[in-house]
Amino acid sequence: GTWDVEESLDVEWAHVMAPNASIILFEAKSTTFGNLLTAVKTARSTSGVCAVSMSWSGDEASGDSIYNSDFTTLSGHTGVTFLAATGDHGSYSNTGSGSQIVGYPASSPNVVAVGGTTLTTDANGNYLLESGWGNGTDSYSLGGSGGGITKYTSQPAYQNGVVTQSATQRCTPDVSLDADPNSGVPIYDSYDFGSSTPWAQYGGTSLATPMWAGIMAVIDQGRVQHGLQPLDGATGTLPMLYALSANDFHDIISGNNGYAAGSGYDLVTGRGTPIINLLAPNMAGYATTTTTLVANYPTTSNTTQALSFTAAV
Repeated sequence: GTWDVEESLDVEWAHVMAPNASIILFEAKSTTFGNLLTAVKTARSTSGVCAVSMSWSGDEASGDSIYNSDFTTLSGHTGVTFLAATGDHGSYSNTGSGSQIVGYPASSPNVVAVGGTTLTTDANGNYLLESGWGNGTDSYSLGGSGGGITKYTSQPAYQNGVVTQSATQRCTPDVSLDADPNSGVPIYDSYDFGSSTPWAQYGGTSLATPMWAGIMAVIDQGRVQHGLQPLDGATGTLPMLYALSANDFHDIISGNNGYAAGSGYDLVTGRGTPIINLLAPNMAGYATTTTTLVANYPTTSNTTQALSFTAAV
């Protein structure tokens, strides 16, 4: 039942973010790491795929790096961005050991690690504020955005100068979206919940991740319409997310997943959540410039009129 609900959550909310996207569900034979990787590799080799959303996680291990190549775009395939949930136990181990440890594959330098926030809106659904999703040192049991400093992965170049919590190690998450079940979203699943009560409210970084995958699909659609290629995650999406202006993100400065959120990059929400009307055009390659044209035509005073317009280039 849990995995059926997960499928409903992922498919429905990727679709909410990217209504015109073609969504393909790849089902692994089981939840073993090997079978999950097989599903990922099948997805990345499928024609037209531009974003692969992975709502699964396990504690990082010293040998994880041998799998990093599985989260890369295949030769001859258009760019693919791989996104993974950082987990729902805050900065703590999936095993309940009480230790602080990040999750893999989110900790891969080739994967966009997606954390979570608690979203507050007004009665009409308008955005008010967000805090980092977490319950401090109780985040393992009460829930919180995964995030922290990796033990085994060196800091990728795209984090240099933006991430201050470590000068040598990869940190997660990279970005975030709403994940707190208390500020979660409705999903429809008549199979699990019954036809008479098919709606339920869910959250988790496994909500934030497919929503970010939907955002990437919209961005890539814009890029193609603009004559550009879909972004490759490792060489395009991730460096771009860190190079973007801070104005493209809501900077989440409160909340605690075992680490405290704060100004700029933090180990609860990464760079923050997208201000989508700014972030999406910037990532899609639409720069806005103002050009002044001088039209030489006579007026009653025989002066030259200047016309100004704004165009996307």
